[in-house]
Amino acid sequence: MKIIILNIFFSLFYGLNITADTYSIWKLNDSKDESKEIISNSNPFIIDTDHSILDKLLGKYVSVFGKVNYKGLKSDKALLDLYLSELQNGPGSKASKNEQLAFWINAYNAFTLKMIIDNYPVKSITTL
Repeated sequence: MKIIILNIFFSLFYGLNITADTYSIWKLNDSKDESKEIISNSNPFIIDTDHSILDKLLGKYVSVFGKVNYKGLKSDKALLDLYLSELQNGPGSKASKNEQLAFWINAYNAFTLKMIIDNYPVKSITTL
């Protein structure tokens, strides 16, 4: 199980352009005095991530009981891949701590869905 989690973790960060500069921008957003926030015009993290693609996929392929239609989701793999490619910009320079947390949770879940549909059909994620 630890190997799977590490695999997902490294897969997530492998495709993202995370730098020390990005981390310092996030730390600035956590400061109590928001007037000290510094954003560079050359920073690629100014644009906030649009999660509407993931919302659409989850609404279409996840039941109200949390059951995922992986076969159906696999037919929309291109849309999931599009969402994952948009994650490379990070959570956005103006993202609050809660928005950053939501970004990483959504990213983790989306990469997990990708791993499952790339290997579909599977009996359990623990077998991957």
